[in-house]
Amino acid sequence: MSTISSMAGLNAVLLITGAWHVPEHYYKLIHELESHDIRVICERLPTNNNAVPPNKTIQDDIDFVKDIVSKEVAAGTYLTVIAHSWGGMLASAALADFVVSPESKEGGVTDMIFIAAFIPSENDSLAGLFGGKLPPALVSLSI
Repeated sequence: MSTISSMAGLNAVLLITGAWHVPEHYYKLIHELESHDIRVICERLPTNNNAVPPNKTIQDDIDFVKDIVSKEVAAGTYLTVIAHSWGGMLASAALADFVVSPESKEGGVTDMIFIAAFIPSENDSLAGLFGGKLPPALVSLSI
């Protein structure tokens, strides 16, 4: 069984936040991982910018995640991805091309952990996970 600390090469955890969460919400988790000398990457998503009406889309978030991962992979980093809530949608859409075996000689995504996350099937949407219609709590009142 591979663990973050036992894999060869550079290792890091990419934490993809929930839609209404910022990196500060994950302080305890980040701090605990870093206390074990594990590098953590956790960035604020483009859609989480408080713009009304929204000025970023899921595609902006997906591209943002892909950009982070592609830079890490190019540097030879082995990534364990932790996706929370909305982050599951992004991980599902962004990471397929980066998945590698922990024994790989090149960097890539070796493990994925989903925490209370949305995990769609290929070509599905968030609304699709709810039978085709978003629940009221997920629909913006300003639209």
